[in-house]
Amino acid sequence: MDGMGEAQDRAVAIVQRAAGNTVAPAVAALLTVAAAVLNRPELGVAAVPASALAGSVVEESVSLVYRLWAAEGAQRFSEAVESESGSTVDDLAAGEQSDRKTRQLLGEAVGASTTTADEWKIRVLARAFVVGAKDKSRADEMRMLIALLEDFEGVDARCLSVINKAPEQFRVEDIAKRDRGIAHVAPILVQKLAKLTFIEAVPRSQQHLSGEERDELRDAQQTMGEPEPRLPTNYRLTDLGQTVAHLLGRMGALPRQHPAESAD
Repeated sequence: MDGMGEAQDRAVAIVQRAAGNTVAPAVAALLTVAAAVLNRPELGVAAVPASALAGSVVEESVSLVYRLWAAEGAQRFSEAVESESGSTVDDLAAGEQSDRKTRQLLGEAVGASTTTADEWKIRVLARAFVVGAKDKSRADEMRMLIALLEDFEGVDARCLSVINKAPEQFRVEDIAKRDRGIAHVAPILVQKLAKLTFIEAVPRSQQHLSGEERDELRDAQQTMGEPEPRLPTNYRLTDLGQTVAHLLGRMGALPRQHPAESAD
């Protein structure tokens, strides 16, 4: 039991450094909205005082740490909304333009904020809510964007920003040259964006090759028994990737390359 108590104390202490000891009422309200909209009861539990929960020591330990973690994300979202708009979440959610869809957008944005530690993503979620709350005609657009960004964070957006400014076809090495700050993880980022279907590999027949590569390929094809050279893969943005880049750009959320980390 002593070992379990020590583990709980350490875990709670780590999260409390940022989240504090308790869940503020305003944050608890946001978590409750997210729980209802997303049908995720655990977010509702995160809004309940620790003293009101019953269960085993292990369950209570995990619940306490989870509540603090989720509350920190919701708190940061709330602060970002106020920073972006000059209004509180309550004011926007209860404004003249507010309706059921606005509250749905709020719940989805808060839910996403409870699972990320990425500052860029928190700001984008806040901007998406502000845009949708102030303009009902864009609420669905912002909800779709939030859904598309479920597994997408700041470093992915930085890679997408580079790709968005690159030629129609690009290679991993092009990203590394254009933004040296992400050069060492460019292959990983490209594979992740491909998995999200934001980019796709270009078929060999449609690839733009250098003169030297074309000659090498032609010579191999004309020589019996000689295998075709293994040329680097060309990629391009998909329609979905272009749409996401456009939406993020329209919101001013596509990261800019830092001069010290960009290629000359």
